[in-house]
Amino acid sequence: MPGGNSLPSNKTGQNTTEKKSTNTNTVQTLLSARRDLDKTKARTQAKLPKRTHSELSSESDNSMDTSGLNSLQKDLDEIKTNRQGITIKDDLDILTKDLVRTHDLEIIVTFIVTKLFQRFESTMDKKLNTKVAIVQKEIQEMQNKFEAVSIENEELRKQIDQTRDVVIKNKKGLEDSTRMNQEAITSANYNEQYSRKNNIKVMNFPRR
Repeated sequence: MPGGNSLPSNKTGQNTTEKKSTNTNTVQTLLSARRDLDKTKARTQAKLPKRTHSELSSESDNSMDTSGLNSLQKDLDEIKTNRQGITIKDDLDILTKDLVRTHDLEIIVTFIVTKLFQRFESTMDKKLNTKVAIVQKEIQEMQNKFEAVSIENEELRKQIDQTRDVVIKNKKGLEDSTRMNQEAITSANYNEQYSRKNNIKVMNFPRR
């Protein structure tokens, strides 16, 4: 329906025109107010008396102080901003409040090391005592064997001495027997020769 669509179109165009007109009026009003303010300021400055050198110097000093304070405030703001990413003492205190202090850590380490040394010494003492006991036992056994061997050697020495005495005695008896046998043989030979010389055999003659 063409008739129905024409009415909203006219209304929209009318609203746009009204908005442009309102904006133009607002800008003109602001410009007019600005010009009036400039004129008033110019009249006021014309009516003000001229300032002396001391006033100008004081104003300059005040301006410098203000600029210095502003610069200082700006530096402080920058420092605060930069500190946001930096760890400070309070942060460290918060982080380390649950950690062990250095002195406490030294005490703990000393205690642990002392306990370890005591345990090591105890273990070494036990091992050394065991080794010493074994060595002493072996030495005692060797000493007992040595004493047994010494006793056995003494018995053997006595037996050897006895055997030597018997051998010496038997040797002397053998020498005596040999000498006596030799003498008996010599005597028998002599008697036989003597008998042959003194005994005359006669044929067919009986012996008395």
